[in-house]
Amino acid sequence: MQREHGEVEYRDLGLGELVKFFEESKPIKIGVLSSTAAREDGDSNNAEIGFLNEFGTSKIPARSWLFATFLSRGRIDEVAASIKRGFEEDIAHGREPKKVMERFGQSLVAKIQEAFDSEGFGEWEPNAPSTQDKKGRNSPLIDKGWLMKSVTYEVAQ
Repeated sequence: MQREHGEVEYRDLGLGELVKFFEESKPIKIGVLSSTAAREDGDSNNAEIGFLNEFGTSKIPARSWLFATFLSRGRIDEVAASIKRGFEEDIAHGREPKKVMERFGQSLVAKIQEAFDSEGFGEWEPNAPSTQDKKGRNSPLIDKGWLMKSVTYEVAQ
């Protein structure tokens, strides 16, 4: 749709529809959702384990796999620039808001997976020696990979 406003030409490339989508819904959830919370061992669930590791306990150091992925050491700028490029491309191609958010969700999950793969971008405290002995390696937050694999997103309908 094109409209004239005095000497300024306004072309709606779909941004209005995207803004409306954001205003009318909670467009995306990301993390360990109810659909991926269950664990094969049945003893606990991924959401609980994720929470305990995100914030730490008296025995477990905080190893932020969710918030710090985006908020520490300038990564927020990197993520924001990536999101902006993605939104601009999606709008230019006239993609539906839900498709835009699906792409956004996929990129956020990929960034969180990168945190697991890089031990929190090199910022997580190593496992205790007793944990390293038990696992046979130092890989904080990764034993069988259930927490890491449970990270997902969901776009509102």
